[in-house]
Amino acid sequence: MTIGFVAAFILTCLITCSLLGLALASCHLPKDDELIAMFHEKGAEIEQLRAMYENDTAPRFTVSDFLDYKFHEAEFGGQFVAQALLEALAEHGISVQAKPWRRGVEGKLTPRQALNFILSDSRDLDQKLKNISLPKEADKLLRDKTRLSYRERVKLNRLILQTAFPDKCPKKLGAEEASRRILGGIVARGITVPNAPTAMESLNKLLSGDSLYNRFSNIPLPKDAEGLVSRASSLNKIERIKLNRLILQAAFPNECPKPGEKLWAVYDTSDFECWLGVSLAHRPKELDLVGVSNERIKEYQRLLRQSGFRGIDGSPRATRITVYVEGLSIGPTTHKGYSHPYKPPEKKFLVQGLDYEKPPQKPDTFYSPIEAGWYLYRTDD
Repeated sequence: MTIGFVAAFILTCLITCSLLGLALASCHLPKDDELIAMFHEKGAEIEQLRAMYENDTAPRFTVSDFLDYKFHEAEFGGQFVAQALLEALAEHGISVQAKPWRRGVEGKLTPRQALNFILSDSRDLDQKLKNISLPKEADKLLRDKTRLSYRERVKLNRLILQTAFPDKCPKKLGAEEASRRILGGIVARGITVPNAPTAMESLNKLLSGDSLYNRFSNIPLPKDAEGLVSRASSLNKIERIKLNRLILQAAFPNECPKPGEKLWAVYDTSDFECWLGVSLAHRPKELDLVGVSNERIKEYQRLLRQSGFRGIDGSPRATRITVYVEGLSIGPTTHKGYSHPYKPPEKKFLVQGLDYEKPPQKPDTFYSPIEAGWYLYRTDD
């Protein structure tokens, strides 16, 4: 009886998914001309959404910045050497686990990459590295060990390595400790630090203030900062925050985290997602991680529904407003809408139109220019 019920349930689910897939597949994929007409008709709403999103995702410090426990290149050098930590782990029988999709890759990994695979893959480090006194936050994760998310497992394993090998494993700093260290270095340069309830809030006030470039002019900056420096006197607020953040990342590579590649996304429904280095969905109860309120999300959703758009998301490279989504998360999906990149897309991703039946290359995102920095975009996953 039970087996029959389970089989019937599975069959019902498969039929439902198939029908839903057919319904989605039959949706009308809008032509470029339709989207361009909508762009001109709803230009004010599109610009309002873009301005809101770019302001809310300006690279201020948020709690989520400090939740990435993977090893970063800046943490090694001097006292800590990635290869030395890898060798210490090997003595305890801990190494990169062989997986079918990773065949032939192990020998090409850098020591730091190998360490990060150990952080993400290992589920029994606490058994292999016994007789160590773990911090309270690690004990709490161990109690729920079988149900840890990817991010929580990486954090637990990093805490275990820090405790077992304090002289070989760099210590991951929490948000307040890291912020205090950055502020200490800033004060040492004679820069006045704004008062705020927490060190991280002081840093964010500093980011929004005057350019820090003249006080850190001897620090080699990344390419992203060069264009901003060349027109430092005419930067808008968001660009000034970005430049100051890049300066602090260069000046304090061990303490100052880099913002994740993926920012948060809002959809026209009640769903909300954000990414903390990897694709992890978080619901409104964790909105404070990315520094945005539940009321603000509702404001986005009202504007999206009012304009007939599906969602808005982005990365440090572009803001995207999605008009159309076809498919299911378990299969091929097509997204089409508007993109406002911070610099023009590479030529290989620029096409004359997006009404093609098959992507010009392997599944990727392609762009077709509209006007004033805006592009139509299409992604076929």
